[in-house]
Amino acid sequence: MARKKTKKIKINGTITSDSNAAIYRWFGISAASPQMLSDALEEAAGDPVEIYINSPGGAVSAGSEMYTLIKEYEGETTAKITGFAASAASLPAIAADKTLIGPTAQLMIHNSWVYSEGDRNAHNHQAGVLLSIDKGIAAAYSAKTGKTAEELMSLMDTETWMDAKKAVELGFADEVMFETTEAEGARNSAEKFTELPQAVIDKVRAELAKSGSFAEPVNFTLVEAPTAQAPQGAQGDDQVKTLEELKASHPDLYAAAVKDGIAAERARINDLNALAGAPGAADVVKAAIEDGRTASQVAIDIVKASAERITTEGQRRAADAQASGAHAVPPAEPPAAPSPEAASDAEAAAILAEMDKQKGAKR
Repeated sequence: MARKKTKKIKINGTITSDSNAAIYRWFGISAASPQMLSDALEEAAGDPVEIYINSPGGAVSAGSEMYTLIKEYEGETTAKITGFAASAASLPAIAADKTLIGPTAQLMIHNSWVYSEGDRNAHNHQAGVLLSIDKGIAAAYSAKTGKTAEELMSLMDTETWMDAKKAVELGFADEVMFETTEAEGARNSAEKFTELPQAVIDKVRAELAKSGSFAEPVNFTLVEAPTAQAPQGAQGDDQVKTLEELKASHPDLYAAAVKDGIAAERARINDLNALAGAPGAADVVKAAIEDGRTASQVAIDIVKASAERITTEGQRRAADAQASGAHAVPPAEPPAAPSPEAASDAEAAAILAEMDKQKGAKR
């Protein structure tokens, strides 16, 4: 019987929902979603799989779904933590039949959290939901490590980071990859993970839907995908290597390709020009039109340019104010409020003056 070929799957970047994954890809941010994993596992069709993980975490619901997908896969599964398996990413990492961790990698567990608003009843309800989620996660950790739920909840309370040695010691990993000597990971190199705000994702999705440039990403890849073969004619001698050869041998195909290319370039320029009105965007868009970048590739550059412009303008105005010496000018003394007696004296004097004037007129 032929030995089954091992398939390789990557889970890199933010773990997010299927509907949000395309937005992350549009921004050029690596993301992984349950559907991507499901598609990759379906393509593996029961063959052994190695799941390479380097993720800071993300949505706990997406991580939970990935955990289930790996658990129910009919073939042999091996998880390999190559960078981070933090927060929600720890769930697919422990779901495999065997979990390996690189000598410089890290695994992190902590409590679930969420932004919340409302009165005390709403917050109390949300706290109960989070506790229920944490208990479910602890149960999954317990199945892998053999530790009690109470022990694991305590580790989650303190946001526990584990280097390779510690992950094996606590039972989250089965062995350290390439282990020849004991290795400690760089515990002080990790940063807090944050997801894109949902409001940003919704706004981008709406704008992309208007332009018709929205496409679902494919971040999970089977590393050993077959290589496409170049098309050949019936006798194997019709292999086109240049555009000139294509034009000579297949004029209709060449004309269609040119038409599609022109349409694509026009759409690219239109999309870029649509961004030119944003503060600080004009120079970025001009350069992108010349160097061939797309609107999605320059969106973040525009945001950065706008932020830099605001910062620079603020610094310039502060410098102008300092140079003017306005800060050294003492405030003017407010006029003293007139006393009631002074007001009465002034009014009486005015009346007497008017009476004297009238007497003079009669003389």
